[in-house]
Amino acid sequence: MRILNKLASAIPAIAMAAVVLGLSVQLVRAKQAIAALSSEVSGSIVHFVAGAELPDVPVLDEKGPGSLRGSCGKHGSVVYISSAQCPFCAKIAPDLNTLASERTDLRVTNVVVVGTPADGLRTPARVVTAAPAMVSEHLHVRVVPAIVAVDSACRIQAAGAGYNASRAVLRFLALREET
Repeated sequence: MRILNKLASAIPAIAMAAVVLGLSVQLVRAKQAIAALSSEVSGSIVHFVAGAELPDVPVLDEKGPGSLRGSCGKHGSVVYISSAQCPFCAKIAPDLNTLASERTDLRVTNVVVVGTPADGLRTPARVVTAAPAMVSEHLHVRVVPAIVAVDSACRIQAAGAGYNASRAVLRFLALREET
């Protein structure tokens, strides 16, 4: 009988320990997810800070050789770096389409690094091609999709590479007022 009483009194403590252990596991998983996102962002576009000038990346469009700085619009721009082989580029295209329809003041430029423009992008974007080495060297982008938001003076306001970081830049732009 004593053993049953001791077990009965230990059950709440065991249940509490199980709850604490479950919360600890959830906390560890959340910290891992944050670390992974942080490493994705910091490992992709590491050299940009708000206010830095958009680097002069050589690009090619239907008119011939040009510069990425030619993409800067009167009210700001979105530089979207993609590849046809990238499934996440196609996945983010609807979000970019929504932003472009809501923020008609922004000029969208799709920089294609490999192949053709990503599927699903229907915005009236300027489409240019750039060598992956040039994008990597000048913009420090290592993964696609990547999005760089610039103001009318061609100064970077926000930048992100990888699906989650790119979506964060799109949310940043969606929350900003039209200029």
